[in-house]
Amino acid sequence: MLIRREKRLATTGMEILLIGVTILFVFYLGLKAYSRRYDKMLKQYEVLEKRFQLKRKSYRNKWGSEFRHNLSGNYKGYSLSLYNHYHGKWNAKQEWTSLSLEVLFAGEACLVIIPLVGDVLAKFAIPKEASRIDFSERSSLSNFEVWSNQEALFEKWPDSLSQRFEKSLIALDGSNAGCFQLSKGFLEYRESGLMVDDEKRARFQEALLLMGEFADHVSIVSGHSDPSSFQ
Repeated sequence: MLIRREKRLATTGMEILLIGVTILFVFYLGLKAYSRRYDKMLKQYEVLEKRFQLKRKSYRNKWGSEFRHNLSGNYKGYSLSLYNHYHGKWNAKQEWTSLSLEVLFAGEACLVIIPLVGDVLAKFAIPKEASRIDFSERSSLSNFEVWSNQEALFEKWPDSLSQRFEKSLIALDGSNAGCFQLSKGFLEYRESGLMVDDEKRARFQEALLLMGEFADHVSIVSGHSDPSSFQ
C-alpha cells in the first residue's frame, strides 16, 4: 500500500510539473508573438518619424517593459500625437491606435464621423448633445454616418474638403476604415489594433491629410479665436 501511494504521489507530482512547464511555454510563446507585433509597429513608427519629423516617446510598465509608444510633432501648425492604447487584460484586452490634432479653438463643438462600412471596433460613442446630420443629398459624406452638435460646421462646406473626404474613403480601404471624432478641442482618428503593416500606416497618413484640411475648415468657421461663433 505504501509503495502504491508513493507511486501515485510521484505521478501526481510529475503531472503538476508538466502542467507548469506547459503553461510557462505557452506564456513564453505569447510574449514572443507580442514582442514581434511591437517590433513591426515600431518599424512603421520609424517611417512616420522621418516623413513628418516626429519625435517618439516610450512608456514602460512596472516590470520595465515598453508597452506604449507616442509620436508627437506638428502638422500644418497643429500639435499632433499618434499613440497606441488599450483597455482590459488578457483575452478581454482591446487595443487601438489613435491619431489626434489639437484644435482647442473648436470650443465645445463635438463631431463623430463613422464610415458606413468600416472598423466596427473603432467606433466612438455618440455624444448625448449631438444629432444626426443628413447628408443624403451630398455625395461627399453620403457614405458616412455623421453626428454633431454644431450644424454650422457643415453650412460652408468647401468643395476641396468634399473631394478630400471622397478620396479618403477610397484610400482608407473600406472595411478597415477607422472613425473620426472632434471632442473637447481634439480631432481624432482611430482604428482597432496596432499599426503593424504598410497598409495601416498608409490609412493613417491619408487620415492625417484629411484631418489637417478639416481642422483648417473648423478654424475658419469658428473664427479661430472665437469658439462662440459656433453658437
